[in-house]
Amino acid sequence: MDGKCSILDATCGGRMFWQHATPSNVLCLDARVSVHPDIVARDEYLPFRNSSFNVIYFDPPHNHGPGGFFKERYGGFGSYDDLRQLYHHACQEFARVLETSGYLFVKLTRTAQLRGSKHHEGLLESQMPYRFSQYASVAGFTLERMRHTPSRGSSRNAHVYWMRFRKVGNAL
Repeated sequence: MDGKCSILDATCGGRMFWQHATPSNVLCLDARVSVHPDIVARDEYLPFRNSSFNVIYFDPPHNHGPGGFFKERYGGFGSYDDLRQLYHHACQEFARVLETSGYLFVKLTRTAQLRGSKHHEGLLESQMPYRFSQYASVAGFTLERMRHTPSRGSSRNAHVYWMRFRKVGNAL
C-alpha cells in the first residue's frame, strides 16, 4: 500500500456502496477476481501492516446455498459455521489493520431467502447485530451506534442493520 488510502472497503463486490465512483482514498478488496477489486484477498487474511487504515467498511455476504445471480453478485457462504468463522477472523484482522480509535462500519442483511434452508435458525441468528457485536467486542471494538432499516427494493422481506464500531486501544 502506498499510504494514499485511508479507507478499506473490505467487501467491495461491484462497488455499489460508492454508487457512481470510488473515492481515491478508498482501497477496494474482495476475494473474487471477477468483481475487479484493487486487491484480491480474503477478510480473514488481510495483506496489510498493522494500523494501516482509519476506516473500514464491511458488508459481509448474506446469500446461502448454491450459486446463482445473487451469490455471484454479492458473494455467499456455505454454512452457518462458515459465516461465524468469517465474522470471528475478519473482526480480528480488522482490529489489527485499523488504527487506534478508527471506525468499523458494518452492514448486515437478513434476507427472506434464508427461509426454508436446513440451517434456517442458525443463519438468521448469525445475521443479527448482537452476534456480530460479540465477535467485534472480543476483537477490541465498541459498538457506538446501530440502526435497523427494512429493505426498500426487490427484497422487501430483508432487514438491514447498520452498525458503527470504534476500535478501543490496541487490543491486538
